[in-house]
Order: sequence, then C-alpha cells, then structure tokens
Amino acid sequence: MTTHIIPRPRISLDLKHLDDAQRTALVAGIQKLGPQSALMQNAAVAASFTALGKKAAALTTANGVVAADQKLLKQDTTIRDAARVTMDVEIDTLRTLVANNAASASDITSMGFALLDPASTTRTKPSAPVEILTRLERKPGRARASVVETGTTRGRYVAESSPDPIGAATWSPMPGNGKSRLITGPSGTKVWIRFAQVRYGLQSDWSVPVLVTLP
Repeated sequence: MTTHIIPRPRISLDLKHLDDAQRTALVAGIQKLGPQSALMQNAAVAASFTALGKKAAALTTANGVVAADQKLLKQDTTIRDAARVTMDVEIDTLRTLVANNAASASDITSMGFALLDPASTTRTKPSAPVEILTRLERKPGRARASVVETGTTRGRYVAESSPDPIGAATWSPMPGNGKSRLITGPSGTKVWIRFAQVRYGLQSDWSVPVLVTLP
C-alpha cells in the first residue's frame, strides 16, 4: 500500500525585502481577512493577530515622527547653511577692512587673523612623468601612449612626437592636454613619444622618450 504525503502549505514572504509601506499593506490585508479565518479560533494565532495590529500602529506612528523630524532637519539645515554664508561674508568683510587698515603685522594678529606665509603659496615646477605606458590597438597603424600617474604626476600634460631617429629639432607638439595620446601612421612606422606635466602655468621637464612601433 502506497502512502501519499500531502506537503504542508508554505507562506511566500521575505521580510528583508519589504519596505515599511509594503509591511503596512501586508498588515492591512491580514487585519481585513483575519477575523473571518477559522484559524482565529486558535488562541495563539488570535493573540499574535492582536499584537500585530498594535505593533503596526506603533510603526506607523514612528514613521510619522521620523517624517516630521526629517522635514524639520531640512528646514534647520537650510537655516544653518544660510547662517554660514552670511558669516563668511562678514568674515571676508572684516578681513578686507583689517588688511586695508593694518600698518604692521601685529595689527593683523591683534584682530585674531593669521599672517599669510608667502612660502606656502609658492608655486613650484611640477615633476616630470616617470613612466609612459604604450598600447598597440587592433586596427593597423594605431597605438596609444599614456602617462602612468603617481602622487607627484597628476593633471594636465603636453606631449611631443618625433620620427626615428631622434634629433635636436625633430620633435613636434601633439594636440590635447590629457594623459593619453593617440598615435597614427603607416604600419611599421617608428615614433618616439615624450610627455611633460603642466601645473599653475609651469611645465615640468620632459619624460624619458619611449619608442612606439605602429602595428
């Protein structure tokens, strides 16, 4: 004799994927249908049903408080930001007045301002790029050269190219100011590439030239 086991029905529910609006809608459906269910005759089910209604109401109240707090926080943040702007304007006004009327360094420090150190604003020549990476492209006659940026080389660059062999007057500027340049020409052409970094209008020394043979 074969025994057939009837599987117990399962509930489709994944709480971690529900937001509070979905939770509220779920509980509303339970509260609407639950009182008519035969399972409400079970004391434990009935007790949990009642507790769920109270906890759903508590969550709704808490969400209302949070919404009001968020609105108030937005208003307070706007007020704070406006206060910061007006304070900065007044600081700048006082700084200008002090600078224009000060006869000595002590006049400035006596008003609580720090003296500007000229050495801290000196703009120095940037470092030359240390490493140039070349990459041959799949299309014949095309390659790309790029600066490998480090903590001391980062920003705008100028580049020059030269046919092989290199000479004192063989270099020509390449368009662009980014860290990469596209090199094109007949397949097999040998081209030298070098880069220099530009910052504050100052140009670094040229990098060590690299030779690129176009595919």
